This record gives sequence, structure tokens and C-alpha cells, in this order.
Amino acid sequence: MTKSVRLPSYIAPIKYNLTLKPDLTAFTFEGKEIIFVDLKKATLTITLHAKDLKISSVECDDQRGKVKYDREAETATFIFSKAIKPGKREITMVFKGVLNDHMRGFYHSTYTHNGKEKHLATTQFEATDARRAFPCFDEPAQKAEFDISLLVPKGATAI
Repeated sequence: MTKSVRLPSYIAPIKYNLTLKPDLTAFTFEGKEIIFVDLKKATLTITLHAKDLKISSVECDDQRGKVKYDREAETATFIFSKAIKPGKREITMVFKGVLNDHMRGFYHSTYTHNGKEKHLATTQFEATDARRAFPCFDEPAQKAEFDISLLVPKGATAI
């Protein structure tokens, strides 16, 4: 029997506040995110899609959670000591990732300008690639609003 990779239906995203800080020298990035969710029932666990990310902290309802990864399902499950109550909730996470060179998720590329090779960070979120850039509900039915900020070095351009 194949394991389901769909997220539970008792939780839905409303809005993401996402800040990403790419490092074009080390080809990594740091992120901070708040996901505003609608939780339909009390739960000790919250599962999101995440691939190739290291989540260093997660909080919800003033509780810090522990992170358990499932590489096969491409998920991270946050485990809390007390049940998170139903209703509108905020999940806050801090994480890191790699700016890969596979044209998937949040990745790096190069271009030449005035004879010099330059680097850039860009995104490709087709199919299931958003989970490579930030922990999320990476399913077509899970629509939400986004506020995204990029922290770039002085003199760099963000578009």
C-alpha cells in the first residue's frame, strides 16, 4: 500500500509572511516564516511539506515544537507537548536551505554581464517545488495569500 503524501484536511493556510535571505557566495539561504492557518480540530502535531530544508525552530500558541522529517513523503511534522486548539493560529518557523543548481525551488543561476560572471537566486515552483524554498502546504487546493520579503546585500537588486 502506498503512503499518502497529502497533508491533513483539518488545517488550511490563510496567509504566509515569508522572509528569505539568500547568500550568493555560499549558495545557501535563511528564512523566517509565519503561516496564518485555520485549524479545524485540536492537534498535537502539524505537518507541512518541506524538502532539503533544516528547520531550526517552530512555534505555535507560545509553544516550541520538535521537528520530525519524513524524507519519502517530503514533509516535516511539528510535535507539541500540549494540543494546539482549533481556530485561527500562527505557526512561526526559522529555517535554512541550499540554493541548488537543479532549477527547482529556490535555486542559483549565473549570467554574464560586461564579461564578468554574476550569480543570482531565482525560483521555480512548478508541481511540488515550493517545499524546497520554505515549509508550506504545497498542494494545488491549498491556496493562500503571500507577503514575501527578500533581504539582499547592499548594491544587489531584488526583482
